[in-house]
Amino acid sequence: MQRLEELFRRNTPARSPEPRPLDQAAVRARLNALTGEPGEVFRAVEAEAAVAQRDRPGEWAAVEARLDAVLAQPPSPLFHRPGASPPAPSVGQEPWPLPLLASRVPGAETPALRRALLRGIAGNPDPRRSPLLEALRQGLPPDALDDDLPWASLWDDLLLAAATLAWTEARLPGLLATEAPPRFDDLGLRLVLRFAPQLRPDTRQMAFDRLLARRADPDTMWRLQVQNPYWNALLLLDRARASDVIAAALLPHSRDTFPILQVLEKEPGVGEPLARALRGLGAQLEGRNRLMNGPAAQVALLRMAPRENLPAVLDEAAAMVQRAPEDRTANGAGTEALKAATTVIEAAAAVDRVATARRFAPLVSRRDLNPFDGLKLLDGLEAGRDPSLPQRIREWRAAGPRRERMLVEHAQLWGPFGRRALREAGR
Repeated sequence: MQRLEELFRRNTPARSPEPRPLDQAAVRARLNALTGEPGEVFRAVEAEAAVAQRDRPGEWAAVEARLDAVLAQPPSPLFHRPGASPPAPSVGQEPWPLPLLASRVPGAETPALRRALLRGIAGNPDPRRSPLLEALRQGLPPDALDDDLPWASLWDDLLLAAATLAWTEARLPGLLATEAPPRFDDLGLRLVLRFAPQLRPDTRQMAFDRLLARRADPDTMWRLQVQNPYWNALLLLDRARASDVIAAALLPHSRDTFPILQVLEKEPGVGEPLARALRGLGAQLEGRNRLMNGPAAQVALLRMAPRENLPAVLDEAAAMVQRAPEDRTANGAGTEALKAATTVIEAAAAVDRVATARRFAPLVSRRDLNPFDGLKLLDGLEAGRDPSLPQRIREWRAAGPRRERMLVEHAQLWGPFGRRALREAGR
């Protein structure tokens, strides 16, 4: 390990921690020349700072000294990579006056101090923080932050943290106006994911239409790592329309399918077209594609209409189990088909654990079933007061070593019926 760290230090160019002050006069000239809301906000904040320094010099100096003391505290070296920029200082949790933070940015001695001040602005309760950051983004030179992250990415992170609903409503049309496919770090897409439920109906409609128009082919979306947030954003903006679009995109061999299913597991859609597409998807999947996408499709189907879809989901899980020949040498590892089936069984048990346990109780005798999955099935039988519970306990014990202690500890959660079945199984 030491050898690897030495090689890393030797081959990583050192980042200079020396002060790199900006040309304050040039920066302030650019900032004061800005037009529109960002320029107006910056000039208003600057004027507030000047008034405070003139009318309350003692109070201003005291707050400034406190801020200097906080910034001078040594930053934590945790997770700091050798050769990278020094760990950034922080302004802490105190809500400093916005004019104070803004006035210190052009004069900060190092990029690390500028980043700390900008993060303080992004987290400030003053609602002018977003247009102020826009102004500073336009006024500062590109190397002012000198961070490992790209220039645009770091500013986008700051604007996302600072964004208010009103600012987002005003900026989204411009941010989504491009025709290029969205990237995973697209600021417009990230603002939609954060504010979609709170946006006005006309803004939601505009955002949905523009994101839909920017959809690229599945391979391009996969390469840009944007599929999960993209489909999630469409569902958040308009579930009914997104369900129709998703139903058409659920194709057995498409790269869109698995990301869509991952999103549906957490944010289930609505509408019969989507439910029908999910039901038909399982019959079209084959081989490893079936093992990867099949469980996710069934779980998503359960999330949409739990009770109504339970029989179909249990049938699919049973078919997966039939395709999983028992592996007597796995000793708990499980075959791929059995792992896929247990994913569906666990989701079905969240809907009706008694019915699910009764359907799949014979699985407890398999050595390749994870013992904890077997305990969940026993829990369902105990909850349903199933008379076969003593026999299933014997089968679960015989399927692997060192299970007696696990069962004794787990059975403490059972009621009188379960404890009686445990005693009967031991005779």
